[in-house]
Formats: sequence, C-alpha cells, structure tokens
Amino acid sequence: MADPNEQYPRVGADAGGVKVDNGTIVMAIAGAIVGAIAGYFVFYLIANNTGRVLFALPAAAPGLGRVAFTRKKSWFVAGVCLALGLGVSLFIGQNFLVQGLKAMPELGWAAIAAGCIGSVWFGLGRNPR
Repeated sequence: MADPNEQYPRVGADAGGVKVDNGTIVMAIAGAIVGAIAGYFVFYLIANNTGRVLFALPAAAPGLGRVAFTRKKSWFVAGVCLALGLGVSLFIGQNFLVQGLKAMPELGWAAIAAGCIGSVWFGLGRNPR
C-alpha cells in the first residue's frame, strides 16, 4: 500500500529524486519531438520571410515543446531534448552548406550551443510543488 504521506506515488522511473510515471515520460518525449518539428519549420519560416537566421531556435525548441506537454523533472528527457535539438540544428547547418551558402559563421555555432543549453534547461523540467 502507498504511503499516505508521500506526495507522489512510486511508479515508473525515478527521475532525479522525483517519481515520474512512464506516461509522463512518453508525453514529455512527444512534446520534445513536436517542439523539434515546430522549431525546424519556424526557423525556415523566419529565414525565408525576414532573411534573419536564428540558429538557437531549432536547438531550444525541443525543450520548449517538452515544457508545453509536461513539467515534471527528468534528466533522461533533458538528454532526449539535447539530442533532438542538436540533431535538428546540425541538419539545418548541413542544409546551409548543401545549398551553396558559405560555411556557417562562428556566431552560428555559438547560437546552436546556447540553444542546446536552453533545450537541456527547459527539457529538464522542474520539481512539482
């Protein structure tokens, strides 16, 4: 029987001291995937309409998508957000090279790194109150 003094029941995976059920992890990963897809399309929408290139956006988008779906803390989901953000950003950078544009500037790489840090920060979630 569950302890009545325990705020969150012990089911599923242990995520950094906070008990998170497997359904929450699935929802968080689904949010990260939706965020990565949205970040990819919003990046090209902004780049095509304004000419501005926001390299940090597709890297941070998986973490933001994850926060939109669920907020419970999980280091595993933060790692998934980092992998998705880095993968989408490198895919976009590779597309820039294939399209005949000059190599991505150093500031673009710094923006991708900042976006990946943001993706982990948002993807980590917070301890529920």
